[in-house]
Amino acid sequence: MGYRDAVMVAATIAYQSSFEGFDKLTKVCWPDKLTIGEVQSALDRFYEIPENGPIGISWALTVIARRANGASEATVQSLIEGLRSRPSKN
Repeated sequence: MGYRDAVMVAATIAYQSSFEGFDKLTKVCWPDKLTIGEVQSALDRFYEIPENGPIGISWALTVIARRANGASEATVQSLIEGLRSRPSKN
């Protein structure tokens, strides 16, 4: 919940006069279509894969948000592969 709140505050500051910008940023950073329990389960499933272990939680939540917002599985997998190959995962 703390991460979600931080996303909301950052989006509010960044897009004080633009709901469209706020909405776009929050949808990229937080899976707002999921309940907290669903987010927890999705994070558990994401990190069950050993190769995903070094990926920072903010990026893991971005992957989950993309999937929840209807991105194709090919797009999601491409993002994950890119994150796995980055020297710095956070």
